[in-house]
Amino acid sequence: MRRITGIAMTLVVTLAVGVAPASATTSGGIALYISGPLVQGAEINSLGTLTETFDSLGGSPTTAGVTCPTTLAIGTLTTNKTPSTNACQYRAAGLYGGASVSTSAPNFGGAGSNYFGTSQLSDAAITFTFPSGGVKYVGFWWSGGNRGNVVTFYNGSTEIASLDTLALETLLGNAPPSSWPSGNGSVTSMGGTAYPKGHYFGNPRGYTAYPPSSQGNAVVQDSVAYTQHRDFIYGYLNLFLTGDQTATSVKFSGNGFEFDNLTTSTLEQTPASSLVFVSGLVGKTVQFLPGSNDASGSMVAQASSSPANLSANRYQRSGYTFTGWNTSQNGTGTPYAAGANFNFATDLTLYAQWQLTPTPTPTPTPTSTPTSTPTSTPTSTPTSTSTTTPTTTQSASSASVLANTGASGFVISLGMTASAVLIAAGLLAIGIRRQQKVSSRKVQ
Repeated sequence: MRRITGIAMTLVVTLAVGVAPASATTSGGIALYISGPLVQGAEINSLGTLTETFDSLGGSPTTAGVTCPTTLAIGTLTTNKTPSTNACQYRAAGLYGGASVSTSAPNFGGAGSNYFGTSQLSDAAITFTFPSGGVKYVGFWWSGGNRGNVVTFYNGSTEIASLDTLALETLLGNAPPSSWPSGNGSVTSMGGTAYPKGHYFGNPRGYTAYPPSSQGNAVVQDSVAYTQHRDFIYGYLNLFLTGDQTATSVKFSGNGFEFDNLTTSTLEQTPASSLVFVSGLVGKTVQFLPGSNDASGSMVAQASSSPANLSANRYQRSGYTFTGWNTSQNGTGTPYAAGANFNFATDLTLYAQWQLTPTPTPTPTPTSTPTSTPTSTPTSTPTSTSTTTPTTTQSASSASVLANTGASGFVISLGMTASAVLIAAGLLAIGIRRQQKVSSRKVQ
């Protein structure tokens, strides 16, 4: 085996000697992120994106050196060796290489695929040159790298940044935790998801579930089952270039450097919230975090070698208004206004601050007061009364007879009560009798 027992690949990031001078990096940055455990492909916008899976190369994968192809999906390839067989290796899926998928979702098990890398010569190097104009993103699945493996990025002939496998043990540790998977803690994505460090150790093909419930099973290579892969880190690395930073080529150097699913993008990309920030590769870096688990969006870390205004906020939180940044998530640290100028003399982590957006009080709709329409008082029209000669119809309660006795002078009028009628009738009768008596006397 080519691995040194007990040495794990850890994703340390270092500024390489010969990095571009500060004057070339003042308006842009280069930042490195690692995807979540068991991820083997890039999680970026597909526009402007190219991926080389190394599954369609001519010839058969072999344990021996192969002639390096000169043209690939992401650009052209050159080597530092003649013949090129002394620089390249092209192999079928094995213990330390061969992704099962090229997608960005975590994946376990699978048969694996062909992968590419440098030969076993210690000074082997292969360089991929990108199409004219360069790229703003480079990603690749780095599987169980050796110490001495180095990735160097160039703009033209100028080296702009590099990273290697020299122990950034503070990130993931130098070996799987004895109390698996969280014995040595976890790393947190920009979206707030905690990934146990132990989940990064081991070839995803050896796992049977996600999240893994136990350390990976043995992986078969050349008809032999091995468990040594458990001691090494497998991770998809993402390099984001912003502002005036552009990579025109990338060089992989050091013996036995295996990688797969090499992806580039000509467009500036924004890291997905599932990614874990590793480090800035140019100048000092400001990392922006959402400040709340229910906030959405993501932001690329800002790197610079000289003072610059902070990047514009790209997070959103429903029902809240963004008010600025703070070095403490709960707002008790040092505040920074949106777009504030920062000296970039040190690395910094800022948390978005939010204020509950007040719900506007509905303005009542004015109610118009109806105008009353004057009502004219109707004038009664006098009704003419006609005098009629009543009939002798009589009611039990009142008299309806009008009688003029002539001689007696008594009148029974309409509207008299019954009592009045009786009295009148009595008086009438008396008057008649008297009249008869007078008449009778005259006759005598």
